[in-house]
Formats: sequence, C-alpha cells, structure tokens
Amino acid sequence: MKTYEILRQAVERVGAKQVAWKMHLSKSLVYKWCQSKEGPDASGTENPLDRVWRLCELTGDHTPITWLCEQAGGYFTENPRSTPGEPLNALSVTPAVLGQFSRLLRVLSDGLHGPEQMSDRAAATIRREWEGLKRLLEGIVAASESQSAGHGLEWRAHALGGRKTA
Repeated sequence: MKTYEILRQAVERVGAKQVAWKMHLSKSLVYKWCQSKEGPDASGTENPLDRVWRLCELTGDHTPITWLCEQAGGYFTENPRSTPGEPLNALSVTPAVLGQFSRLLRVLSDGLHGPEQMSDRAAATIRREWEGLKRLLEGIVAASESQSAGHGLEWRAHALGGRKTA
C-alpha cells in the first residue's frame, strides 16, 4: 500500500477538513497528502509518512518509527535481512527458536523472582529477548514466503506433517 493511500484511509475516518483544522494546516495540503505524487498529472505532495521514512533512510536510524509505534501502543521489530532463494531448513532453525524462547523464559523467571517489583533493567532485558524471538520467527516466516515454489511446498509439507499443499 502506498503512503498516500494509507493517509487517505486514515483521513476519511474524520474528514480532511477536521484533520486540517486540528493540525492547523490547510485543507488543500491534507488533500495533497492523500493523492499520488507520481505521474505527469499527479497533484500529490510528499506527506508525513514519506518524510519520516526518508529521515530514517538518510540517518540509518529507525528511532522515529520506534517512537511512533510506542505512541500507538505497540513496538517496532525490524524484519531480519535474508538472502532471496536461501533454502529454509525447519530442523536447522528449531534449536535457535527454542534457545531464544528458553532465554526469554529464564529472563522472565529471574525478573519475576521474589515479591519486589521488577527492575527497569529486567524489564528492558525481557523486551530485548522478546524482540529477538519475534525477529527470529519473522525471519522464518519471511524465508518460507520468499522461497521458490518447490522449496515452499517442502516447507509447508514439513510444517503440516508431510501433507503437501498448493
């Protein structure tokens, strides 16, 4: 989905006039954010999503995205980089998943030990371990999605106990 489509969808919920008024912007600027800026007849302009992404690309720092996710009540977990066509062997990644999950459980257990409140350091460690586990699992899912049809069928067959799916 393009950034202007995402903004258009969000703005439609309350209307461009309301968004412009609440943000102290012109209504025409809000409309331009919600239009494509590509092509000879395009009338859109660079919108806030485009600018935040460009800032992250220029600086190599995803802190602005992390902050936005936290403001929305969530967390940003970067997808791991994988080599396209790299074969995925479910048996080879299982120990890594179990090891990461084991570390998470150990940190949780250590952090919750005793009647005192969990320390900020323990909470940060738990968050770091959880993000690592999510990143690892996302890598498995992404690798299985990007594999060639033959490898993808083998992965699905293994995951489903030997049944091949189309």
